[in-house]
Amino acid sequence: MRISIWTVVAAVSILFLTNGRSFSQEIAQITDIELPATYCLGVVTQQIEKAQERFQSEEKKLASKLPPDDFYLLDIVRSVFRDQAHTLIERRDRFRDYLKVKGFMSGRNIKSIELALRQGTTDATQCFIDIEDPIHKQCTQQCGLKKDANDDYRCDSKCPPSAACTRLKRCLENFLPF
Repeated sequence: MRISIWTVVAAVSILFLTNGRSFSQEIAQITDIELPATYCLGVVTQQIEKAQERFQSEEKKLASKLPPDDFYLLDIVRSVFRDQAHTLIERRDRFRDYLKVKGFMSGRNIKSIELALRQGTTDATQCFIDIEDPIHKQCTQQCGLKKDANDDYRCDSKCPPSAACTRLKRCLENFLPF
């Protein structure tokens, strides 16, 4: 019988956080899908926040450098940001809706779910720091424009992502059953 890492995380975190109290009911209610979904909800929520901060910063920089005749470029930047934000918001909503249907967003105090959410937020924050590292940036710039997933994989083999960034990639997969 194969036991996934998420089952082990759930069991250990519930045991640790409940100080040995009865937790068999909590484990029975948490599956290998709920923990990654919660982790990814933390990831994408942090990504949305970071994307908004980055857009506001870039918009101000661009606006200060553009002559008035070129302000139409700001509209293009805003449009690109809206598209990216829309994709992230759809992803966040899908994770959140799945967890609502499963009963995990109704105020139940399940420590392993809380832990997975916090870990997703922490990993996303660390990944943002890691991708801004000058050495990593220089390496990925040498990969050139990435047009599809294969280009991403080729670049990852040349410039390996950090452990936090590697864990985030799971959130790009379509693992929810509905």
